Amino acid sequence: MKETEDDSSPLSELEALELITTKYVASPDEAEDVKVEKVRAVGSPLLFSPIERPDEEDDFVLDDYEYLLRPGIKKEVESDHAVIFLDRILNSSEEILKEMDYWDVFERSKKWAKTTRVSELALIEKLIPMVDKRPTHLHVFCHHLTSSDSIDIIGNAIVGVKTASKKYRSLFRMSMKTQMTFKQFIEKLETVVDAKWTVRVRHPLISSLTSSANLTTPDILGYTRFESIDPSTTTSASFEISVTEKPHVRVHLEYRNELLKNGKREKNLLIEQHVDVKSPRRRATFGEPLVEKIHEFEINQIPFPLPQRGIDLMRYLQEVVQGKTTRHTIP
Repeated sequence: MKETEDDSSPLSELEALELITTKYVASPDEAEDVKVEKVRAVGSPLLFSPIERPDEEDDFVLDDYEYLLRPGIKKEVESDHAVIFLDRILNSSEEILKEMDYWDVFERSKKWAKTTRVSELALIEKLIPMVDKRPTHLHVFCHHLTSSDSIDIIGNAIVGVKTASKKYRSLFRMSMKTQMTFKQFIEKLETVVDAKWTVRVRHPLISSLTSSANLTTPDILGYTRFESIDPSTTTSASFEISVTEKPHVRVHLEYRNELLKNGKREKNLLIEQHVDVKSPRRRATFGEPLVEKIHEFEINQIPFPLPQRGIDLMRYLQEVVQGKTTRHTIP
């Protein structure tokens, strides 16, 4: 009988290994216990430490990213970053509110989308009085607030805080564009608080930068008469407002008028609210023995003259009016 030809070929090493390897098959009970791990909510894709939020689910969103919104609130806020950011602050722990790096949102707030005047006002008005429940340092940019809104915000920032902070010092900055001239801004400030308050204005300074010199003056009211003839490329005015009845609150204001490359001017307003912590009076001691602890204190007047910075702006503008100096010639 003729033998049958063997057409089979030898197994490779991988095929032989597969034949002798015992494969593990999970039991039905084990298969039911397999779960997909749930992603933890964090403040930002760039932050790795979890953010505390007591008595809430893990899918709560703590940052103002639209794609991180829970489905339940997405329709409610319609991606309004001012609403999302306020919700983030109101639901953050005290420890998180003290983290300065976590609340560095100024540059990102310039790109906030779909905010409205109503939502921005709600954010500002809510945060101004709650000095113990907001970030210790915060700076936001508002896109839709009007000139009237800015004046009301200044008044609220001055008298809206009832008592000094019980925990820590707080600084809240608000930046916005404005259409007001500096003269209009000063005129509106005269009605910013009621007559019952004793208003104090401190550290006034106007600085005008030209191509060849820096001009300064502390005469804010005097400058309003010559604002229209100021040839400066950039002019900034800054001063501090407070009321005697609320010594724990100071509001620093800065008005900036800048000439852009396209020939147009852009006016910006900065409102900066400082709230001091409630503490007993401190006394500084000098001499022996040496005191290692630092004591803070305030003086009403500076006992020595400060050096004059730049050329006197008012004198220069008066000479421009009298024709003694051209608009483009700095003395």
